[in-house]
Order: sequence, then C-alpha cells, then structure tokens
Amino acid sequence: MKTKFFAALCFAAALFTSCSKDNNDEPKVKPTPGTEQPTPGTEQPTPETAQIKHFETLMPGYDSWVYVDLETGKYEQQEELGAREYRKYNTMTEYEVVKTEPAKGSEKDLPKKWDLAFHITDVRTNGGAVLMTDQTDISSIKTLPQGNYIEDVPGEIFVELGAMKAGGLMVVSKTMLNKEMAKWAKSTGMGKPKIISDKVFAVKFKNGNEALILFKDYLDATGKKKAVSFDYKFIKKA
Repeated sequence: MKTKFFAALCFAAALFTSCSKDNNDEPKVKPTPGTEQPTPGTEQPTPETAQIKHFETLMPGYDSWVYVDLETGKYEQQEELGAREYRKYNTMTEYEVVKTEPAKGSEKDLPKKWDLAFHITDVRTNGGAVLMTDQTDISSIKTLPQGNYIEDVPGEIFVELGAMKAGGLMVVSKTMLNKEMAKWAKSTGMGKPKIISDKVFAVKFKNGNEALILFKDYLDATGKKKAVSFDYKFIKKA
C-alpha cells in the first residue's frame, strides 16, 4: 500500500514540474531604458539622412502669398489678409496715407498646414526661426547648425504698385516677415537682376520639425516670370 502511495506521489510531482516548465520557457529580460532598437522603417530622419527635394512655382502676384507644406510639397495661394494703407509718395521715402482698409482676416484664416510662405521675395514662417548658415552644400550638413535663429517680426509688403502710373497709389499691407530668410534674394537696384544667396538656410519650426533650404532662382526658366525655386530637406520630428 505504501509503495502504491509513494509512486502516485512521485507521478504527481513529476507532472507538476513538467507543467511549470512549459509555462515559463525562458525568462523575459526588459531592455535597459534608452537602448531599445527602433522598428525598421520608423527611424526619425536627420539633416544627414533626410531626402533632398525640390520645390518650384510661379508667383501669383503682389497681392497674394504662396503657402508651402514642405512635408508633402503641396502649396496654396491666398490673398494677403492684413490691413492696408493707400499711399501717395512725394519722394522715395515721403508719403501721405490717403485711405486705409481693415484686415480681411487673421492668422486663423491662413491655410491649415504650411511651413513657409512666399510673396515675390518676401518670406514668412509658420511660427519658425531661421538661420543663414555659412554652408553652401545642403547634402554636407549632418546636424542642424547652431547660431542665432531669427523669428518672424511685424512688417509690411507692397500689394499694389499703382504709383507706377500717373496719379497712382502704392498699396501696403501689414504682415509678419522673416528678415533672415529675406536675405536669399539681394536687390541690386530697381529693374536690375537680383543676386541669389548660395548659403543654406536652416529653419526650426514651433512644432519641433526642421528644414534646410537652398534657394535656386527667383525667376522661371524663361527669365521673365517671377517664381520661387529651392532645394530642401525636411526633417520631421513632430
């Protein structure tokens, strides 16, 4: 009797041990924080690894902007919405305001998704800051350069050049502008060709995204129509 009981006890112990081993095949060790490997294809781009893209389009006119989404390369044209002054110039610097108009909209009326906006050679960012670097090769930049990044500030643009006609008025609109990126096209005098900067512009956006911009031209292939043309890298982090 004792022999049968002992055998049954050994069988039960062996069965329990076998089941326990099946439920705990291998111990699971958690990786040390910060050492986890990213899933293939999910790594964030860097200034070194981001793809170089090209953007180019004609300018719609003095009364409108081109709003560019750097991530998709798509753009929208929209009329300048700021308050306007109708000016009669007596000299190049002296004028009298003969009429004013209130703003047609506000920042909330701008396109929903955009990074940079262009008005002839004027530029504004979507809450970003810009640095003109000393680099001329966009592909050689491995990390975003350090320096004094300049944010947009209130400014004004010409939206109508009526003064070119006898008794005409110049119409000016209040808007936000980035004075640093405006250095991409340097004026050499009225009616004379502009000089395009060969420097790469670095941009930090408010949502954490970054970009590198290298301008190519302010005219189209015919050399007659106003345009904006640039190579760029978009570094998505948000």
